[in-house]
Amino acid sequence: EGATARDVLSHRSVAKTVMDDIDREVVELCREYLPNHHRGAFEDSRLELRHGDALEFLEKSGQRFDVAIIDVPDPLEVGPAYLLFTREFYELLRDRLGPGGIFVVQSGPTGPAFYEQCFSAVAGTIGSVFDGVSAYEAFVPSFGSTWGFVVGSLGRDPASMEAPEVDQLLKERVSGPLRHYDGTTHEGMFALPKYLRKAMADETRVITKADPLFVT
Repeated sequence: EGATARDVLSHRSVAKTVMDDIDREVVELCREYLPNHHRGAFEDSRLELRHGDALEFLEKSGQRFDVAIIDVPDPLEVGPAYLLFTREFYELLRDRLGPGGIFVVQSGPTGPAFYEQCFSAVAGTIGSVFDGVSAYEAFVPSFGSTWGFVVGSLGRDPASMEAPEVDQLLKERVSGPLRHYDGTTHEGMFALPKYLRKAMADETRVITKADPLFVT
């Protein structure tokens, strides 16, 4: 729907953004009927909009990125995205990141009843590829639940950033006010509850093409 591109492009330091979405029709519908989500991001000259499979794009493209944001459906057995949760994909993504690069991927629900489905397995798989791994959660109103996100980095761990530094960077780089995110929010997001930290510490699963993870 263009909301991720909108927030990325709000950073004055961003020179170029590539958005790759497999479903052209859905993007066009969102572009027309959800202007409050994208707020003109599709018209920004820094945005390159592509349509196709993200895995295929990275395999064929020689481009390297400073930041990658992976917002895909859950790994459903009949869905289009389960291969984007595998170690092989994260290895490919690591090779497409520049020095100090960082990426984040949505990693399923983190509520006490559902966190074992996906979250810690994704964290463990990313940890088998990246030395720098951290995780956070946020409440997603449209899902009615807290949702997990895992970060893999080739540089500094974002969880190490304290509130004053985050606020200063936002002041320097971001155009316009933000409704949700600031330094205090940043610190709170990375302060995971005990059961999630334990699940990540105890996790032994590694998701691969030969042994994929599916959720129901």
